[in-house]
Amino acid sequence: MNQGVFLRLSALLVLGAIFGVLMPAAAGASESGQGLYGPVEQTGAIVDPEISEASGLAASSLDDTLFWVINDSGNPATLFAIARDGRVRAKYTIDAPNYDWEDLAAFSLDNTAYLLIADIGDNLAVRPVCNLYIVAEPKVTDTTPATVPALLPVKWRIEFRYPDGPRDCESVAVDARRKRILLLSKRDKPPVLYELPLLPASGVIQAEPVGPVTTIPPPTPEELKEPYGYTWSRPTAMDLSMDGNRLVVLTYKNAYAFVKQPGQSWSSVTTKPPVEIILPYPTTGLLPIREALCIQPKTGVLFITGEKPPAPVFRLQPLPD
Repeated sequence: MNQGVFLRLSALLVLGAIFGVLMPAAAGASESGQGLYGPVEQTGAIVDPEISEASGLAASSLDDTLFWVINDSGNPATLFAIARDGRVRAKYTIDAPNYDWEDLAAFSLDNTAYLLIADIGDNLAVRPVCNLYIVAEPKVTDTTPATVPALLPVKWRIEFRYPDGPRDCESVAVDARRKRILLLSKRDKPPVLYELPLLPASGVIQAEPVGPVTTIPPPTPEELKEPYGYTWSRPTAMDLSMDGNRLVVLTYKNAYAFVKQPGQSWSSVTTKPPVEIILPYPTTGLLPIREALCIQPKTGVLFITGEKPPAPVFRLQPLPD
């Protein structure tokens, strides 16, 4: 890409991030969840220059006011704790390489809170194996320093491969009740859902295909005319509700909720149209950079943010059943 085109696209991305901060909730957003979520509200923005490419967001299992954020590839192996307004509360150095960290998930197991860091990015589909790093979630207090990172060891690592060859992936969720990990590929048409065991295993394990997710709407003909419009339906993050029954997938365009009823499998649920959650990002002439999503475990509140600072932090309250 020549420098002039690069600079023009960079300017568009900055404008998109600014508009994402200043833009009010999208018209009809409260109806977009069809009874699942209320209107979109902005709680703050991530402006810290160290969080330059936020690629994963997780709600703390220990503190309802706290979130965890990681950066994409090319950045230090740092885990950030942020408040709802986007302010950095603490930072930790993870004892693992950041080859291409693309998502983050929080879960509790045997009364211990954990975070899963997904080193699963593979734009060119060349990685024979990928890694998931599980760390114990640290307790952040008012006296925890926000400037000097503390070292956080890895409790266990899951090294895995896909049965059908390398693929790019940016979406991971943990089903602690079933002790399973869900992965959703990004560049496949349609994206494919996979499963892995959550508990430690020796050697390289193989992901199990659950099935293709055919029901995320593809870009419209008009969207395909926009810059990078062909990417707008690609999954960039996902999370699972604490009861394991609501899977929310984020794309560059909007988010989509798949709701599982008792006795259903994810392979059957994802063949049905999801509930579309309209998000207040610009989608005309600009590239949306939505990269991170999480569901607060106790409240079910949905939080979403973008990749480039200033990255708005959006909140969607779940509505009563």
